[in-house]
Amino acid sequence: MPDPCGGDVGVAEPEHALGQDKLDRIDKQLGTLRRHLIAERMIEEEYDQTRAELLREQQSAAEEQQAKGKEAEPAQIIARGLIEEWDALPLTRRRDLLSRLVRKVQITPPRRRYGPTGIAIIPGWEPETPVVDSLQQ
Repeated sequence: MPDPCGGDVGVAEPEHALGQDKLDRIDKQLGTLRRHLIAERMIEEEYDQTRAELLREQQSAAEEQQAKGKEAEPAQIIARGLIEEWDALPLTRRRDLLSRLVRKVQITPPRRRYGPTGIAIIPGWEPETPVVDSLQQ
């Protein structure tokens, strides 16, 4: 399966892929661990201890990946890969890719009681704009 970030065109960096592979592996281990507990193949104390170790490992892997910095990838390549592989991607990978495309989702309340609510998706490539409080104007 090609890398949804454009690995088939040579954009993804191997270090990033390794970090994501580690996070995906930990997600799978946590799922397996839950299944073992449900099937009563392990006691709760063992489950709690192993889960805590995996969560610490997951946290450090995520921090390590963030510390390396997010490589600047063209938004079109990310979007194309995300759409093509959405159903097959693990949740952590979906979040990572969406966070590269979307800076924030801005919701404004309706002007009238039953009026339409405003929703704006701010893309990650647009410059940050300061928030102006309409009450202070």
